[in-house]
Amino acid sequence: MQLLTHEFLEMIRNYLKFINKDKLMSFSLTLVFLQVLLAIFAPILGFKDPYQMVIVERLKGPNLLNLLGTDHLGRDVLARVVYGYRTSLLTSSLSVIM
Repeated sequence: MQLLTHEFLEMIRNYLKFINKDKLMSFSLTLVFLQVLLAIFAPILGFKDPYQMVIVERLKGPNLLNLLGTDHLGRDVLARVVYGYRTSLLTSSLSVIM
């Protein structure tokens, strides 16, 4: 069975034409797509462990090692946001499937 039939490819082309007409929709879908990729590949991209506490680093502002800074327990805020997004993405996907 051929996965990419002519009708399926034509449907994708029509969808892309529709999206390209509206710049705001195109930008929004690109942003959502990048967020989903970031959430899926977070462990591969080398984010810190969101639960690792470094008391010496508590309440530091943004810097090169912690792009969004650290919280009151010294945890990386960006890592916590990305891993939190992973949880939200999984929960919402499961609720849509059910």
